[in-house]
Amino acid sequence: MKSVTLREQIGRKLFKIFGLYLSVLTALIVLLAVSGSLFYKYSQLQQHQSLVTSTFSAEVSAMLREADSLGNSSLIWTGLTDSVGRDVYLVPLLNRLNNNTIRRIDLLDYKGRDYILSTQPGRALRPSNQMIQKTIDEVRPFHELLTQDDGQHLVFTLPVVAPFSDGVLGILLISFNVTHLTDELHLPKDLALMYSLTDGHETSTLGAVTHAFVKVPIALGKYEFPVYLHLSQMIWDSLLVVAAAFAFSLISGVWLFLGLYRWTKTFSQETTRRLNALVDLASRMINGQEVEIETGHIGDEISSVHDALLQLLLRQRAANQQLLISARVFETAAEAILITDVHGRIVDVNTALIRMTGYEKARLLGKPAGILYRNEDLGGSGLSIVESIKHHGEWRGETFFTTADKQSIPTILSVSTLLNDKGVSQGNVAIFSDVRPLKAAESRLKDLIYLDQLTGLPNYRAFFEYITERLNKKSGSPQFAVLFIDLDHLKSINDSYGHEQGDVVIKQVAQHLSEKLPGPKYICRRSGDEFIAVIDMNEDVASFQQRLKDSIQAVALNIQFSGGIHLTAGFSAGAAMYPSDADNINDLLIYADTALLHAKESGRSRIEWLDAKLIKIISRRNKVEAKMAVALMNQSLSVNYQPEVDLRTGKILGFEALARWHDDELGMVSPAEFIPIAEKIGVIDQVTELVLIRITEDIKHIQQRFPGCKIAFNSSPQLFAKKKIFKLLAKYLGSYNDDYAGLVLEFTESELSQSEHEVNSQLESMIGMGIQIAIDDFGKGYSSMSRLANMPVHKLKIDSSFISALRHTGDSRVVASIMALSKALKLDVTAEGVESNFQREILIETGCFKAQGFYFSKPLPLQEVLQLPSALRPFDD
Repeated sequence: MKSVTLREQIGRKLFKIFGLYLSVLTALIVLLAVSGSLFYKYSQLQQHQSLVTSTFSAEVSAMLREADSLGNSSLIWTGLTDSVGRDVYLVPLLNRLNNNTIRRIDLLDYKGRDYILSTQPGRALRPSNQMIQKTIDEVRPFHELLTQDDGQHLVFTLPVVAPFSDGVLGILLISFNVTHLTDELHLPKDLALMYSLTDGHETSTLGAVTHAFVKVPIALGKYEFPVYLHLSQMIWDSLLVVAAAFAFSLISGVWLFLGLYRWTKTFSQETTRRLNALVDLASRMINGQEVEIETGHIGDEISSVHDALLQLLLRQRAANQQLLISARVFETAAEAILITDVHGRIVDVNTALIRMTGYEKARLLGKPAGILYRNEDLGGSGLSIVESIKHHGEWRGETFFTTADKQSIPTILSVSTLLNDKGVSQGNVAIFSDVRPLKAAESRLKDLIYLDQLTGLPNYRAFFEYITERLNKKSGSPQFAVLFIDLDHLKSINDSYGHEQGDVVIKQVAQHLSEKLPGPKYICRRSGDEFIAVIDMNEDVASFQQRLKDSIQAVALNIQFSGGIHLTAGFSAGAAMYPSDADNINDLLIYADTALLHAKESGRSRIEWLDAKLIKIISRRNKVEAKMAVALMNQSLSVNYQPEVDLRTGKILGFEALARWHDDELGMVSPAEFIPIAEKIGVIDQVTELVLIRITEDIKHIQQRFPGCKIAFNSSPQLFAKKKIFKLLAKYLGSYNDDYAGLVLEFTESELSQSEHEVNSQLESMIGMGIQIAIDDFGKGYSSMSRLANMPVHKLKIDSSFISALRHTGDSRVVASIMALSKALKLDVTAEGVESNFQREILIETGCFKAQGFYFSKPLPLQEVLQLPSALRPFDD
């Protein structure tokens, strides 16, 4: 068959038609031109729609995936829960994400307030409060379209939720400037583009304007965010061109006819060249070769096809760039990422997973994902993960990773199903976070909560949980003992050698108790120098008590300090039995604590068991505590006065005011009994207040009968805290005498817990008011000689135990030493508890000339005091 060139075909056909049907051809040309223009405009609108839709969808979806990955990162959780240093890693992270002007990511806190803002210029957008509140309440993302001066912005709120939290930790606020995105696409100027969140109509041509309304597919996980684009473009310019061409064709018909031949030749050649170029462009694009990007200049169908191919090339490049970014994020993510196909075989893993597990990538690819999940500790949880993904499309929780060397790594796992655009599963993506540092921190926190940091023993909180759990269990030892153990005289060690050496003592004591107490046992440090032990009793009560007594007696430590000093540490202990004494923890602790107190009161360095005698003591103590409040309210406490005399002449020099309490049920309650209870329950200031009231009423009568005598009263060491004693003096004695002359305040120096500076300051203030200061029960307990030398006091009162010892041994060395000390410090001295002439004579020999005691007079009520002579004759021995 003879070939016919394109030129010949065009020439024959054109000349044949042109000569016979010139008018018809002209009309057809016009119609074709109009149709071509409309088709061209329609095609352009479709191309612009496709370009804007794909670009907008790709940019926004990529941004949402990136933000979602950020929201699931432990780094952002740490930043939202860390009050210190969050700017160090959160601000640079947001700066890296906010690397262009189109999008902006800000971080809000759990209430929607600004937390970490982007450093991009310009004001941060804020969605409506309703949108933020819905995000917090429903724990799901929302979107909103806002119009600002610089254009339209699409705003998303993504809640940040951590596995250890019950609610939203914070909100990622992502704003996207869709107007700037449109500007970067360099669309035609006559193309109008608007975004909305409501549905519209399909593409249509109305009058002189071509419209297109399309829904952009944007999704994040199971949530879809509908956004609609409205495009419109004028077509009048094309119609005017057609009209001009039509007029020109009519006017220049003859000229066209004459130049037709020449045109057919040129047109056929150019068309052939352009078609060949178009085929070459398509071939190069299919083969992935680089092509030069230039748009068609003529604007016909071939140019449109050419431009469409170029647009496909641009979209392909953008998609490749996005894939490159996604691949970079995939490889550089701190979390381990695993991708599987629909059959559960591993398709890809990132560098973090390789680093975490120690596997080689080639060894994992194509293998079942179970190779990483298989662990005996998991039990059936692997199946539950599979079932959850199958039914719900996702699973999140704690599990274990198995490394190449078969070690188990605790992780937080998040698995999601990958779906294509038709909703068909393409496999799964799993993200692992190594929580070994978190587990180590939890373990350390548990140690801090339940271990005593000094001794390494369980603390009281751990003990209470242990004993509560034990009592709630049905199994275990049917009987056990609860012991309260207290180190004797730790305060003396602390004051003499410092608290650091005292801590050394406590640690060695804890070790000694752990070694020497019989087992099975549980020992904790309660506080300070107090320990609690729970010891199982697997024998008869008598044998067990004897064995425990032997252990406690054996607990005596020789503690060597620097310089070769040795100290012996003794213990007091109180014990209660379960279930014979009590069957609940509260009563057991109360009984053991009361037994310990009784052990201290009975001479220390011993163990006391709860028995009928001790229960009687506890019962009376409880009654005293209950009745004391009523006695103070009714002011039923009275004050007796014991004379202080000159041992040589019997002259009354002064009196000591002593509180007395008689109850109809309890009888006479000794101050030695109710004063410690008043200190314990916190009413000692009320007792002192009542004594001061009585003194203010009686002192005028006493001083009228015994001119120049002084009235001494006792103050509990507790009243030095917060200057309570100073306030009481100012309140009740201010109206009696401006300078408080004639009053002597007595306190026990060895029981003071305040600092030397604080106590001295208060004492100097009271001395300035005219009150004299005396140290009561001197020598009874531990007393620091250096502290005594610096303390502003006037008088010492020798404890009655030293005076009582004179009657039995006649050894006056202790009293002589105290007198020598008082003489050196220029202090007045009074002996307490003088009961015989023998004691009186020895005191006079040592230089002590003042005393009080039953040898001269017992404490008397005011009426009997006023009847005393000015000098007392001693009673017969």
